[in-house]
Amino acid sequence: MGRYSMFQNILGSVLSTCTIFCTFAIEFHFSYMGIFNFFSKEKEETLDRKMDNLEKKEYNFQKKQKEVEQKLEEVEQVKKSQFEVLERISGFTAEQAKAHLLSQLDSELTHEKATKILD
Repeated sequence: MGRYSMFQNILGSVLSTCTIFCTFAIEFHFSYMGIFNFFSKEKEETLDRKMDNLEKKEYNFQKKQKEVEQKLEEVEQVKKSQFEVLERISGFTAEQAKAHLLSQLDSELTHEKATKILD
């Protein structure tokens, strides 16, 4: 066997080894990418769930905020009507004003009780 033949055998072995190594490296790369994609997809799904929860919380917050604004409006209306009542009854005697306010308060409480019962 000559040097050329020996060199060919060594080169063939090296090429064979390189081919095996490259094949292994490519398979490892695709395997790693598959695992990475799996975890990436799982992470994406987790983020999607978190975004959905955040959107629901934001919706609920906005809903509560509207309810608070409506209640505030109601309070302002009641306050305004109470001032009107006080202006109107200022001509009453102390006993008349007290009786009138108690009567109105009783009427409002009855209305609120009915509303609570219906809810």
